[in-house]
Amino acid sequence: MGLFRRARSLQQKPKRIGLLGLSRKIIARLKDRYPPITQAELDAIMALKPEESGAPISITSTENKRPAVVPLSWEDAGIALPLSSRGPSISADELDIVLGADKKLETENLLLQKIFSAIGHLQESIEAPAYLFRILKDHLNFSKAALLLYDPLRLVFAPWAIVGFDQTTHHRLRIPLGYNQSFNLIANGDVLIVSSDEELESFHRCFSSGDFAALDRIQFVPFIFNEKLIALLLVAGTGVELSTEHWEQIITRSAPVLFRAREEKMERLKQEFVETADSIEEKAATLAKLALDRGHPFIMIRISLEAAVEKIIQDNPHLDPFRLKEDLSNLVHTLLSDAGKVYSLDRYLIMLFVYHLEEADTEFLLHHIELSLRFYFKELPAVIDFQEEIRIISEDDTLVPQVLSSLI
Repeated sequence: MGLFRRARSLQQKPKRIGLLGLSRKIIARLKDRYPPITQAELDAIMALKPEESGAPISITSTENKRPAVVPLSWEDAGIALPLSSRGPSISADELDIVLGADKKLETENLLLQKIFSAIGHLQESIEAPAYLFRILKDHLNFSKAALLLYDPLRLVFAPWAIVGFDQTTHHRLRIPLGYNQSFNLIANGDVLIVSSDEELESFHRCFSSGDFAALDRIQFVPFIFNEKLIALLLVAGTGVELSTEHWEQIITRSAPVLFRAREEKMERLKQEFVETADSIEEKAATLAKLALDRGHPFIMIRISLEAAVEKIIQDNPHLDPFRLKEDLSNLVHTLLSDAGKVYSLDRYLIMLFVYHLEEADTEFLLHHIELSLRFYFKELPAVIDFQEEIRIISEDDTLVPQVLSSLI
């Protein structure tokens, strides 16, 4: 078939109607089926209320209005809201509560992350509990609080770090195990808040009259490790309120650090206690005779722990100086447990009676004490000023009273 005949053949085929043409046919049929609405019918519909008409609301006007006079709300326009769009609304107070709770949670989470980070950087020094106390005090803004550790000599929980209480409370705040029913709950690991007058009264003797009169509640936070109560935080003043769950998170992270830093290292010290200076002259005479009978010199060394205490407290002002001196003294006593005895004198002074050294090498002995203290107390400098006074008796033990009097 030639090109001309092909063209004539295609021309004779019926024409296809497009989408536009089909749409026009449909519209024409609908127009014939449904007559147009009259103006009267339109006016009647517009006169109906929105809820009666069941139709969506539209605001139309043939007037040209300036923007300043255009209605800004349904009420200004004089039109009621459709029933389907009405519903309970939240008040401003309710919105503030919701937003406030969300903001408080966000703030607490950020605060906890800071505390966790600080705990993670704690040095495992014997005084780690006091440094933990400073972390909690600084981040939670405690005005009155104390961190209590167990004193195996006096069988009580006593403050190693304290803030906001007077000196009388410093001396009275001693809580023995089994003190009362509330304290037994603490020993089981429960965070406890004491607020009733009756419960508070049971702790009256632990505080001065002035401090107790200002109390309206006490919060106890126990630090448990291996099912053992190793520290106790007492909070009596204002500060950031934490939930029990948040306290448990802090305890979980800090209790193992406290154990490794202190309890584990002080294991031997629980069996070694520094004695007071009662009848020290008689004890010196007895030990001098024991040393000379064995052919050893009797060495008396008076040292001051003041420089060491001040250096450690410089980094932690809330640490109790008396408890710190006890820690230092007990450690020195442990170091000498096989060779001598340690006795506590006034304030920061302690007396060493060494009776089991073959040679009177006091320089080596003091250097060994210095190294040991620095190992346990990371804050101490390379050289500690002990202000030592040394006396050595090699033959005549009758000289002990006279020589000892020059030291004390």
